[in-house]
Amino acid sequence: MPAAAPFNAPSSGQLQVPNGASTYYSPVYTPTEHVDQWNLTVEHVLKNDVKVSLGYIGTKGSDLAWDPGINEANVCPPTENIVNADPRV
Repeated sequence: MPAAAPFNAPSSGQLQVPNGASTYYSPVYTPTEHVDQWNLTVEHVLKNDVKVSLGYIGTKGSDLAWDPGINEANVCPPTENIVNADPRV
């Protein structure tokens, strides 16, 4: 049996991908993306008909592959009339 021919890599270091095939590269360290959400509410009854509630809501994204700005408030620009900000009106 004759010996197999040695492998000769292209000088560019990039191998040709056969037609109809695709490639996927995943780096050795690819952290898992995740979003943490939490909330806290404290309620206190002052009188039989008066209740006070105080709440906090938080969200934090970690190791996201893109920057969605999930913690940014979507505020109407100050030059817009907030009453007529709804395009359906």
